[in-house]
Amino acid sequence: MSSRTQLELGSDFLGYRIEELIGRGGMGIVYRAYDLRLKRTVALKLVTPELALDERFRERFARETELAMSLEHPNVVPIHDAGEVDGRLYLAMRLVAGTDLRQLLRAEGALEPSRALAICGQVASALDAAHAKALVHRDVKPSNVLLDESEHVYLADFGLTRRLEEQGAQIGEGRSIGTPAYLAPEQIEGRTVDGRADVYSLGCVLFECLTGTTPYRRDSQLAVAWAHLEEDPPSASERNPEVPEAIDTVLRTAMAKEPEERYSTCGALIADVEAALGLRQRPIWRAGRRLLFAAPAILALAAAAAIAIAIYGSKGTPQATVGSAENPITVLAPYEGTEKPPFAKVLKAFEERTGLKTQYEISGDFLPVLRTRLPENPPMLAMIPSPTILADLARDGVLKPLAPLGISHSYLSQNYSKAWLDFGAVNGKTYGLAVQASSKSVFWYRPHDFKSMGLTVPETWAQLLSVTEKIKAAGKTPWALPAADSWTLTDWFENIYIRTAGPAKYSRLFAGKLRFDHPSVIAALRRMTTILNDRYVAGGIRGALRTNFPNGVDLVFGQIPSAELYMEGGFVGGIALGNNPRLKPGRTIDAAPFPIITPSLDSPLVGGGAVIAVFVDNEAVRKLLLYLSSPEAGTVLASTREHVSPNKRVPLNAYANVIARAEAKQVAGAKTFRFDGSDLLPGSLAESWGFTLQKVIQKPRAIPNLMKDFQRKAARELNK
Repeated sequence: MSSRTQLELGSDFLGYRIEELIGRGGMGIVYRAYDLRLKRTVALKLVTPELALDERFRERFARETELAMSLEHPNVVPIHDAGEVDGRLYLAMRLVAGTDLRQLLRAEGALEPSRALAICGQVASALDAAHAKALVHRDVKPSNVLLDESEHVYLADFGLTRRLEEQGAQIGEGRSIGTPAYLAPEQIEGRTVDGRADVYSLGCVLFECLTGTTPYRRDSQLAVAWAHLEEDPPSASERNPEVPEAIDTVLRTAMAKEPEERYSTCGALIADVEAALGLRQRPIWRAGRRLLFAAPAILALAAAAAIAIAIYGSKGTPQATVGSAENPITVLAPYEGTEKPPFAKVLKAFEERTGLKTQYEISGDFLPVLRTRLPENPPMLAMIPSPTILADLARDGVLKPLAPLGISHSYLSQNYSKAWLDFGAVNGKTYGLAVQASSKSVFWYRPHDFKSMGLTVPETWAQLLSVTEKIKAAGKTPWALPAADSWTLTDWFENIYIRTAGPAKYSRLFAGKLRFDHPSVIAALRRMTTILNDRYVAGGIRGALRTNFPNGVDLVFGQIPSAELYMEGGFVGGIALGNNPRLKPGRTIDAAPFPIITPSLDSPLVGGGAVIAVFVDNEAVRKLLLYLSSPEAGTVLASTREHVSPNKRVPLNAYANVIARAEAKQVAGAKTFRFDGSDLLPGSLAESWGFTLQKVIQKPRAIPNLMKDFQRKAARELNK
């Protein structure tokens, strides 16, 4: 058996031309190499001879290479090729130029909270995906968080990964316990660990991202380990006064000494970090994260070698049949705030019905990930969360029109209203199949209170004003307004504007083709402030600006309500019922469509939605499309109690209660639908729009000037 590892530059190793030595570590050498057969540059690693001669290590290498390939995800980095030749163990991966979080923190210190969240959120998704397969990383630290040039994250070096059921069996092989600065107490003590050890380590990494320092700064590793065991987590807000104190509670929970006192998932930690930092997005179609791994016998190099990352299928292996376990139907989707999205249940039902296998891949930075994959490794299908993204992809020529795939316009018309056919169309061609939706054109009330006050549910704006005044005259507060979350104000405006200016102007406004200081915009804002003012809002406008979305729900539907009405989307029902189980749908909580303002415009629907689009055509994909367009798939989605299907043939009794049925009826029967306008604006402009509306409700008389100022910002942003 040869013990030679060093290769000559320019030499050929199994069809790889060796071009440059890029890293060297305790486990081997990494070269930049060129794959002569597939015409691509790769990172080629040769394991050190001492390890390659160890039979037990060779078994681990084979086992953990297989383990690495089992973590299927857009940000998991599969291996091109791995094996043994002449006694030498080798591994070929994709080469990605970049850096790691350790180097970034050394260069820049504490990161902006939004940047820290974006990076750590991707790490969280990677870890939760691994935990779902009963795998624990055990060494989460900044040097293992790799960043490409766009700061797409790859979690590297699962050097301590073990399946939970194997923990006791591996001790004889020798193991490291991880890096003390980020180590969970149970690891230090040698106790059994699970995914919550990674939650602890991620909390430490978050702390460092927000403050620029590790939680426990000591003179020796032993002192650091002792601090993890005995000392309370330090305050991040004291280390960095620019982060809010609310983050301290979150990090203390993540870094609790006992695993059962921590977050159960990394995703739950990230959700609370978002809230504490004031970066939480609205509760639909948002956000997700990522994943990468490498096993102990695979990636234990220093940072220079760590950016050698793999991303495609195994070299030289024939493609398995699409829909098989080896080659599943891949569906890429944006993160929705949970690691177990409702749509996954729909795919599971499809698998049970057809025997075909699917792979549901979730990403927080959905569009950058999709764009990165399109040239060589596109998903077969993707859930597109915005009509703007759908239109851009269609114009780029990367989407397949649905009609040639057997999903004709006439077929879709049997299952969907024109509003949802239009939602998936670009320039007259259907590229997207509407699969889930939500209404934001509703307001919420307490039916029992309405009855006791002799009120009827308003159907017009005039009636809504009358009901508002009658509630006030009865000595009660009409409206709860969570204006601290400015997106709730944008929803108010969008519903008023589309009912006064019409759908065409609505589309032009949010496409940058109509000025924000247009008289129609100013008129809609003035109408909005006839309700959103000190007289009718709980706590007045000042109090509203301190009220966030969840607290606003509690003001109307909590144990001790202090307001009667709430304007927000269909998702309010689930939140209210979850917070107050005593609520009875139809009796103490109900919703009604946002009132008609201009009779000729009727009641258009504003909301959120997603379509399935196709990048790769094959028979298995066509079968999945046909299933997703069926009432059966919509019925499965309805059973999740999370989303509404726009399919009009889904029976209303598939939904859990009268509230969900009312939203489903409104969504499926919509004659006109427009996507949430602020979500169509560029990110920074959308945020500025929300801030402007907060100023509008504080200074209604300044509306014309505020709109002129915002129009100047919009012109600059939209013309970039």
